[in-house]
Amino acid sequence: MEAIYILFASILMPNLLIAKFSYTFQKIQENINQVWCSQRYRAIKDYYGRPPLPPPLNVVFYLFCGVVWVTRCFRCQNNEESDNPYRAYKLKCLNLLSIELNPLPNMCAMK
Repeated sequence: MEAIYILFASILMPNLLIAKFSYTFQKIQENINQVWCSQRYRAIKDYYGRPPLPPPLNVVFYLFCGVVWVTRCFRCQNNEESDNPYRAYKLKCLNLLSIELNPLPNMCAMK
């Protein structure tokens, strides 16, 4: 009887413990790629929305973005008035494409 107990305790119990650990590890490995991808997405999304400069200097960044936006609007207005038919057709196609892709109004295309 003691031999059966020693056999059970010294051989079977560690094997059962190893099997349990193996199952738990396999279960975690199945979900690790999905967890990693979701955490990576959150990190990229978080950093994409931030300005590139730290808070005291981000006013400069916002001013720069405003100047770029205003110059683009003036360029859009000047390009629409050009006599080049190819450019007018290209702008018309791009405006239609931007309206289809972006439901928000295109600020440069507003007349």
